[in-house]
Amino acid sequence: MQISRRQITLIITGFLVLSWLGASTILFLFIKHKKGYDVIKFTEVALPWNWSELRPKWGDYFVEKGIELHEQGQWDQAFYFIRVGVSKSPANLKGRLALADLLFQANDVIQAVRVLEAGLEHASKDEAFWANLIRFLEYYQADQKIIRILSRGLNEDLIPDSQNEAATAALAKAYFHQAQYEEAVELIKDSNTISNQLVRSQIVWDQGLKFLAIQNLESLNTMFPNQREVVPLLTRFYKDSGEREKALKLARITYLGNPYSIGAAVNYFRILGLDAPQEIDRFLVRVPEIYDNQDALFLLANFLSEMGFIAQLTTVIEQAGTTFGDSPLIWFLQVESLVNGGDFEGAAKLLEDPPENINNLIPLHRILFQSLALTTYYAHGQDDKGRLAMQQLFVSGHIRPATLLRLTRKLIELDRPEETGRVVQFLLKQNPGNQSALAELIQIDLRTQRTAQAIAQSRSLIENKTMPYQLVEELVTYLVEDRQLYNAEGAELVEQLLDALTPSKKRQLLEVL
Repeated sequence: MQISRRQITLIITGFLVLSWLGASTILFLFIKHKKGYDVIKFTEVALPWNWSELRPKWGDYFVEKGIELHEQGQWDQAFYFIRVGVSKSPANLKGRLALADLLFQANDVIQAVRVLEAGLEHASKDEAFWANLIRFLEYYQADQKIIRILSRGLNEDLIPDSQNEAATAALAKAYFHQAQYEEAVELIKDSNTISNQLVRSQIVWDQGLKFLAIQNLESLNTMFPNQREVVPLLTRFYKDSGEREKALKLARITYLGNPYSIGAAVNYFRILGLDAPQEIDRFLVRVPEIYDNQDALFLLANFLSEMGFIAQLTTVIEQAGTTFGDSPLIWFLQVESLVNGGDFEGAAKLLEDPPENINNLIPLHRILFQSLALTTYYAHGQDDKGRLAMQQLFVSGHIRPATLLRLTRKLIELDRPEETGRVVQFLLKQNPGNQSALAELIQIDLRTQRTAQAIAQSRSLIENKTMPYQLVEELVTYLVEDRQLYNAEGAELVEQLLDALTPSKKRQLLEVL
């Protein structure tokens, strides 16, 4: 029996159709049952013209399922589904925000920012996206990344009007922290917002124009009395310029005018310094309502821990009861208060036996634990343990510059310049160009009389930055001392520094010398 060409064509066609249906069925069952996309339709797999829509639909489904799991408290499963969903549906901004939030809560801020940055092309004018991105960036404190992302957002008009002010303020602060004063001033020159006025005042202060900076803030305080951002900066400027009575008067007036404000209270207590405990005790008795406000309590507890006021912190923790819950941060604050209060033996005992809710697998816990451990052990003279804690700190992931600078100041108090220098170098490795860290490094060299290193660091700084006036003053004062008289490189640097000053500032510095 001879098979005709038509029959051969039908057989081949039938075989291809069956193969296609079989393959589609297998793929359909695999995606539905093995990959968890249980609302998939057979036609979405079987019909080729649906394939381009299958992957993003699959991703959107995974995002929704992940968000449901998150609401049910199943974090691990939620993370898996949302992460896979975003990889399949890159334009799903809801999924990106959910994934970034999970990463942020795990203190993996770097990855949270990367997840959002990867979605910039899909996020034009999306308010929720930009609000969260700006919040994460400010927490992250990575100035160069802030400058790159927010400059692009503003230049390409991606940022919605509602977030424009916040983005401009965050970008101006990043320029300020990098000592890129011209860029910061250019950005905020037409802005009269409080945030940008504060940045402008800080720039003026850094350039040595203390009177003008204070005058600007006084005008701002007149227009916006008792403003929670203006008063703390103005009182600090008063105090740092030697006008402690003015600082105390303003802080007290603000405190008395806002008797239930933790922010006003903490600012007043900070100016009082070591004289504050009695005022704090009176405040704790007078304002029992604070124990219902967790954010306010943490602000106060942080201050008490930073100052080493152990008794007052203990009172707050005991009376706060369920408001703090089982937050592990309270234990860290207790250890820090012992360190700052000089009870290193007590701190060491707590560090040897941490509670069960302290988990070193969580980056934030590891960073806080190792920071406290290294200061405690170095203070105790246990250098081997201190070095180990520092090594473990440096592999804990990205650490906020504010955290590292706070650590360096504690190490300076303990007269540990070498260890301070290592922490500052690590800070600069993670966040290159940070003005405060560069200044700290030069000041360490000055304290330890490493003249050649101080000169080299200073040359590097003034080639790329506008050096803060206070640091210029310290450098010049050091380099014109008798023992530096015949240091040719030092003399050349002094000339360079003086030439960079305005005539009035140059005259002011020469009068001091």
